[in-house]
Amino acid sequence: NALCCIKDLELYSETFLHDPSYTKSYYHFHEPLDKTTPIEIVISLTQLYAFVSVSLAGYELITSAGVYKLRRLTRIAGYIGSVSGSNSVSNKLIRNSIAYEADAAIRSVFIGSCVLPIGISFFWLFANSLHITEAGWIGGLPALILALSVMEIVLVPLLYYMIKDAEASIRKSQRMKILAKNITIKANSVSLDLETYCLINDSGWEPFWAGNASFS
Repeated sequence: NALCCIKDLELYSETFLHDPSYTKSYYHFHEPLDKTTPIEIVISLTQLYAFVSVSLAGYELITSAGVYKLRRLTRIAGYIGSVSGSNSVSNKLIRNSIAYEADAAIRSVFIGSCVLPIGISFFWLFANSLHITEAGWIGGLPALILALSVMEIVLVPLLYYMIKDAEASIRKSQRMKILAKNITIKANSVSLDLETYCLINDSGWEPFWAGNASFS
């Protein structure tokens, strides 16, 4: 974003950053790619990195943190349901944890479905920085406008989840304060649920099914 501001506001206009002839001294592009300036080269590289990294992140959210994780949770839930003592406190915590992680996996699939188009759209931004869309290739300017529109649309649900996560963190901090103030431990009567356990567990440990899953 900072580089785009330098380009659009023509900051340091007296330097080589905005001089396409400086680029031509290293490589000769055909029209209209020969308009590419050094700062546009740098911008295109960052956009290419965003294209690769964000696309991979979206794919990982859909697969490892989503579909594959749901498959593993289904197998674990089936096993937990078949063992004895299913009404014990530990098994109730396990079932609640599995249900929580299943909801998180479904959410990861949805979020990944929003992140992936953002990453793919960066390819057209990369091409635009090199004036490729101006040449009418890969769909030209209409494809660039479509890519920008897709990015704006899928950002809406992502912003919604960001707000929801912030609200959840605030509520959790409030519950932690209440728990720290009112918690009492009784020898034979301990009320423990998944939320309370997660709040008092500060070891960093989490069950293996809480992590991402690989294809198997």
